[in-house]
Amino acid sequence: MSVVRLPEYEAEFEPEVFEIYALPRSDANGASPYLDKYHRPLVSTDAILDTRTSVLDRSEGILTWIIEGFDTGWGYSFEPHGVYKLLVKKAKPIEDLGYMRPSWNNRYYVLEVLEEHAKHSELEALSAYLKTPKYLHTDKGDFLLNREYQYYTARIDDYAFTLDVDENGES
Repeated sequence: MSVVRLPEYEAEFEPEVFEIYALPRSDANGASPYLDKYHRPLVSTDAILDTRTSVLDRSEGILTWIIEGFDTGWGYSFEPHGVYKLLVKKAKPIEDLGYMRPSWNNRYYVLEVLEEHAKHSELEALSAYLKTPKYLHTDKGDFLLNREYQYYTARIDDYAFTLDVDENGES
């Protein structure tokens, strides 16, 4: 397995190459096929800071890249809510036809991981907050927030329960 750059895929992205800081929600755990012999892993993010503007975007984003073969991993490895400095290209905006995830237009093509455990005070504070367990206490039991999938879960007796989180991060 190796990370590769393909002109066909790069055509979906703006030509400008720049640096961002990213807080991945999880590591890659799969990839979709791309052309004949390639795969495209995707990783959701909880925050992206564009170094050109110093603007912190808390909306969901996507990190993506292309690999050839996938018998030994996904090319890049990300610690959930770790702080990473990346060299990227931003996706060209495409029209939402009603079924597209909003994050699809907040996609970044990862060209290189410049720094793992990157130092950025605002993102390090956000990372620490996101790594702290969050509970919803009820008279039936305590529900723990699964940040990767954005729902609360609890085991009560022999049953498992989940509570969805709304757009404001509340149940």
